[in-house]
Amino acid sequence: MWSLEKYLQGILYACLFAVLFVPLIVSPELFFPYITGKNIWFRVLVELAVAAWLCLCLIDTKFRPRPSAILTAFLTFLAVMFVANLFGEYAPKSFWSNYERMEGYIMLVHVALFFLLLGSVLDWKKNRFISFKISTWDFFLHVSLVAATLVAFTALWQLLQSTSTTDWRLSGTLGNPTYMAVYMLFNIFIATWFIFQDRFQTYRPAYIFLLTTFVFLLVQTATRGAIVGLSVGVFAGSLFLLLRANSRAVKKGFLIILLLLVSLVSLFTIFRDSHLIQSNLILQRATNINYQALEVRFDLWQVAWKGVEARPILGWGQANFNYVFNTYYDPQLANVERWYDRAHNVFLDWLIAGGLLGLLAYLSLFATALWYILRKESSFTTIEQGLLLGIVVAYLTQNLVVFDNLVSYIYFAVLLAFIHSRVGKEAKSPVPVVTSRSTVYVSVASILVFALVLAYSLNASYVQAGQDLIQALSHNDTALKMEKFQLALSRDPHTKQEIVEQLMIQSGGIFSDPDVPVAEKTRWAIYAHEVASRFLMEKPNDARLHLLASQMYRSMGDFDEARRQVTIARELSPNKIDIILEQGWTEYHAGNIKGLIDHSTYALELNPGSRDAQRTYAISVLIDGNDQINIRDIFQPEKFWRSFASSNDMLSLVLKTAHFDLAIEMVDYRLQIAPDSMDNWLNKVSVLVEAGKTEEAITTLDDLLSRNLTPLQRTTIKCYKDNLLTGVDVTSNCYNL
Repeated sequence: MWSLEKYLQGILYACLFAVLFVPLIVSPELFFPYITGKNIWFRVLVELAVAAWLCLCLIDTKFRPRPSAILTAFLTFLAVMFVANLFGEYAPKSFWSNYERMEGYIMLVHVALFFLLLGSVLDWKKNRFISFKISTWDFFLHVSLVAATLVAFTALWQLLQSTSTTDWRLSGTLGNPTYMAVYMLFNIFIATWFIFQDRFQTYRPAYIFLLTTFVFLLVQTATRGAIVGLSVGVFAGSLFLLLRANSRAVKKGFLIILLLLVSLVSLFTIFRDSHLIQSNLILQRATNINYQALEVRFDLWQVAWKGVEARPILGWGQANFNYVFNTYYDPQLANVERWYDRAHNVFLDWLIAGGLLGLLAYLSLFATALWYILRKESSFTTIEQGLLLGIVVAYLTQNLVVFDNLVSYIYFAVLLAFIHSRVGKEAKSPVPVVTSRSTVYVSVASILVFALVLAYSLNASYVQAGQDLIQALSHNDTALKMEKFQLALSRDPHTKQEIVEQLMIQSGGIFSDPDVPVAEKTRWAIYAHEVASRFLMEKPNDARLHLLASQMYRSMGDFDEARRQVTIARELSPNKIDIILEQGWTEYHAGNIKGLIDHSTYALELNPGSRDAQRTYAISVLIDGNDQINIRDIFQPEKFWRSFASSNDMLSLVLKTAHFDLAIEMVDYRLQIAPDSMDNWLNKVSVLVEAGKTEEAITTLDDLLSRNLTPLQRTTIKCYKDNLLTGVDVTSNCYNL
């Protein structure tokens, strides 16, 4: 082997193995720090690996792809989705995605290339590594365990420090408990794989320790889909081995595992209402698996199915679920995620993205993998078959209630390549190797230079535009903010939507800020209008964009254009509560209070349980001065009243509209919730004073002074009382003590 081939192999292996550490990347300087950096690095590593691999294919046929049904299925999947995206609702997003997801066809191609690289390069031949004889697959999977251990350390640190990005559910460096769960799920399989490999029996205690840690962390994510998936996968794999294993000892071992699993599930089911379960948030969530818990999912799936019925063959294209969600929106979803961009079911997601052809192409990946695992002439031992069946079933099961992400794509590609490399047969290549060294050097140099240029052109603008956007959002100076937005929009048209959305959202703050000069507001209005109108012409059927545009124009005081934009949004999504309420607010700010009442009333009729509709209707009643309606009766359930009563903005509105009895009811409710809060008591005093109940206010202050107080509290209360007695503002100078 010449040194050039060694160097190329070094680049190739370094990039492939580095992909396993991508889950550790967090990029706070980028938009969506847990998403963007990981995806950019994955793409760059795959692109560089492909370049090195193509060079190696020129000089040695052993690196060339080996045919298999899995490879054929993947290529078919890519072809179907290319056509589906091309003729979908909005092709640019289907191909390039956005910052929040960083998926689209470009990710699908990179995942397919990653699969192809692993399946072509890694093998099962034993090679000496230091003092061990292991295959490249063994080495690769051990590196995965090392990376997973590092992620586990970050998650355990979060657990100890209570610093998870999602409060009590662990997310590690993945930033999302669901992503963390599927990552642990695949690495649980890898650890289990090595436990049952006799050649690694010396290290079984270490694998068992990792397995236990990964299972613990998966449970700590409280991701029910992954927990159920793991349970079903263990059940399927154990049952298979119980029926198919030749060894009585193996049968006995997996029978015990089955019995333990069934017993554990039964105990949790029987005692799920017990204090022990209900007092633990993790166990409470993990055992809360019923129709009520999945009700939102079912409502969402019904919306998705209407989209499938509308375009059954090739679907809407990748990343276009938002069109389905808006068009067939169910008002019963008003209290959950406002803008779903996934069906939260992988199979429905592919039905939406690629229609029936897309789903069948996707399922063919599983079908071919299972065929290779379970066929009579399988290349795997019986125990390996059981383990592989378990992880495939576990992944399929959890996909029923979640959507894929970069980490699950990576490890699904690893799983498919793992099987493909065992079953794929080396075929005679019709293209001869290049024997001329000068030709090889020229070809290698050309490929590597092209790959570097391509990697830069595909990825650098994403990073630069993301950094510009972060700077635009962090600047307080309007001129500098506009400059950064202009720079971000000039970088890459594929990232335009989120930049335009943020530009429109920022407008509200700028036009409501009295410190921003009129001249700067005028320049911003001209620029924002130009950008928004141009993008709305490019993407006219996105209800969310028209809603944001309406809010932007309303903040500018251009009520005619705000009314036009929100009307378009309503046409695109007739039953969307947010849009109906925005129509009401547009009318109100244009001087038509009846418009706010009518639209909030209609929204409440669509979904009487809508939190936003209840609050907006209550506000409209207060502003209108209608004393015939009891405000508290509007709010159901109790938590919505609590939210209203606890809001200082709502209390200010109630006082401003002179609904003093309601204001007293609100502060009394706060005191029921937190009777020892001195702020709540002083708020009540202020409300009583404004309501003209000075004597009751003084009585309340005297009662407070009789309590056991801190020196500062006593001084503040005395200040309130002195102000009352002297006739000045009750809070005057009381917080400067």
